[in-house]
Amino acid sequence: MSEPKKLKTGVVRGGGPPPGYEWSVGILSFVFDEAENVLTESGYKHLQMQIKDLASTPEPTRSETVDVRDIEDFYEIRDSGTVFGNANIRLFFDCSRGN
Repeated sequence: MSEPKKLKTGVVRGGGPPPGYEWSVGILSFVFDEAENVLTESGYKHLQMQIKDLASTPEPTRSETVDVRDIEDFYEIRDSGTVFGNANIRLFFDCSRGN
């Protein structure tokens, strides 16, 4: 039996609506599984839209619509309330230009 993939594909650079995503997004499998277990469908869709929004920009560390902060060598998306109820969501990422 093969070992499960550790990285899932979120979006692919050049894909998506025109002019296409500027960045590819990989999601660690355990993070994806955790999100499915913790988030409501609307919360999951909300985070998905934020990630796609960042992937559409040339500089995902600065956004007018998503709260992004730098944390040492990484960045984080911070969100709370609305679709998350009383939960505070922190999603960490790096934006190296890998393939």
